[in-house]
Amino acid sequence: MMEQPGRGSTIAERLNYLINLRPESEGGPWSDLEIAEGIEAQGLGKISAQTVWRLRTGRADDPKVGTLSIVARFFGVNTGYFTDDDPSESVAEIRYLLAHRDGELLDAMMRMGGLSNSNFQTVNNMIGALSEAERKHGRTGAGDASEGKGTSTE
Repeated sequence: MMEQPGRGSTIAERLNYLINLRPESEGGPWSDLEIAEGIEAQGLGKISAQTVWRLRTGRADDPKVGTLSIVARFFGVNTGYFTDDDPSESVAEIRYLLAHRDGELLDAMMRMGGLSNSNFQTVNNMIGALSEAERKHGRTGAGDASEGKGTSTE
């Protein structure tokens, strides 16, 4: 399983994390050509497969923010995911999107909807406590977003 990018991670590490989140049912990890063609097909701009390869392998010395912005939009993340020192907030958003895509979020919400008000509040408090414990230990949990739903990150 690919580890989620953290503070000080490189653009290449962050891009490879996104590339590897595509589930096997949708073709597995994105290829450089698929990304380049997808960017153009979505009308986001034009980036060559070679540029994607250079970003993915860390060979792009100092990529333009515009290039990173186009790649970010293709993957549905903020440009800050690539430019901020700590992408934790963006990784949390990615986890939310993956859970929504894989139906896990809807499933959890449906189950919580059947709880009494007091039990609903208990679950909400537990989520808060677990989130705080993760933050204290420097984990956001998004590195395991693929467990059990075919979103291979290896």
